[in-house]
Amino acid sequence: PPRSTLFPYTTLFRSNTRAAALQNSQGSGLAKQKSALQTFYSAAAADTAKVLANMKAAGTPDIDNGKKFSGDVVTLFGRVNQGMQSAKAQADALPTSSVSAFTQAATKLEQGLQKVRNGITNGLGALNTPALDKAAAKEPACRSLTSA
Repeated sequence: PPRSTLFPYTTLFRSNTRAAALQNSQGSGLAKQKSALQTFYSAAAADTAKVLANMKAAGTPDIDNGKKFSGDVVTLFGRVNQGMQSAKAQADALPTSSVSAFTQAATKLEQGLQKVRNGITNGLGALNTPALDKAAAKEPACRSLTSA
């Protein structure tokens, strides 16, 4: 799949996820904020695992170095999947004993996600090719990924 196919997925990483989740639970106490983050990261981790499975199932694109490209995409999303699984585990472990402890752990979680965001942005930039866009437009498996 071309970068344009993968781009909608990256919007997940372009928002301030911690702030968005916490905004939904403002004034509700640390347990409610933790629950909001757990819900968000659980869904994000599940979605990432589905995207990775779709990337693996898409196979090798019919372009020069298609096998290498396919391997690079799967590797990239494997790393993203690992990052999201880690974020889910960190959200599950957020302490609710004090605001300070919660804030410190949530900040650490967000810093880890910044590394994931940087990795996917850099990785996708390296994968962008016009030949791939053209090949993906012809391939049903790649077209189906745009709605994944």
